[in-house]
Amino acid sequence: MKPIPGKIIITDKVYFEPDGLEEPKEEDYFIGSSFHQAYFNGAMEEYEASKQLIKVEKVNYSPLSQTWIIEPFDFLDFALDPNQYVVTNNQPCKAEINGERATIIELL
Repeated sequence: MKPIPGKIIITDKVYFEPDGLEEPKEEDYFIGSSFHQAYFNGAMEEYEASKQLIKVEKVNYSPLSQTWIIEPFDFLDFALDPNQYVVTNNQPCKAEINGERATIIELL
């Protein structure tokens, strides 16, 4: 699944709000004379998910610094500059949606 652009929303938890996706059209999923139902269903799932907030996985609250921190992609980078893993409200990002959860792939 490709990363989807959106932003981080922080309330009592951290959520991902996808940028609005266009509704998939069935005619775009015909290849030759066959309809690819699985691809269409996956696109519909992403579209439906793009209309709601999705809970983010792998984000922890640090009471010491009173910030939300995404689990590091690379622990060496985290040791050198932990601030690059701090997430803030309305921060642009890219995430992968896995069912009812999102995993932040890139902070922008």
